[in-house]
Amino acid sequence: MLVDLPDNLYACALRQCRDYFTTPDEQLEFWSRLGKAILDNPEPDVNLVADLVLAKMRRLTCRAVASRRAEYCDKIFESAGFSAACAVLPPGIRQNVGQTLCTLLDNETASHRLRGELDDHFLYQWGEESQLLQVGYRREPSTQELIALSLARRYVGL
Repeated sequence: MLVDLPDNLYACALRQCRDYFTTPDEQLEFWSRLGKAILDNPEPDVNLVADLVLAKMRRLTCRAVASRRAEYCDKIFESAGFSAACAVLPPGIRQNVGQTLCTLLDNETASHRLRGELDDHFLYQWGEESQLLQVGYRREPSTQELIALSLARRYVGL
């Protein structure tokens, strides 16, 4: 299928594809999938949705991030982006994120399934210390493992 794109959009994809992709076509596919996923799932943070789309395009699985097994549970794995987002959290909130993931591992109904292309991913959100925290993750049904893919936080009050 051929799609007519403005030259400046293709030039932008050519410049930006070096960050995550090898070709401008992959960058354009990412932007397309991201836009659709945001329209299908308006409640999560945009950066969280971007992380989930990127993980899906890279086919990120528990096996792929096996070296990033969480310290607090051997059935939970963390993507590099999730670990980096956790590293900047205050210690109390960071500990609560780990406890929350353990709870999600045991309680499949605590979060809600995302829609559209991300329908194999889940979102859980909660408020803590005037912040809204959102975790995007996927379950591996065959192994009963959980892979934490993205963490977003927003200040919502004083």
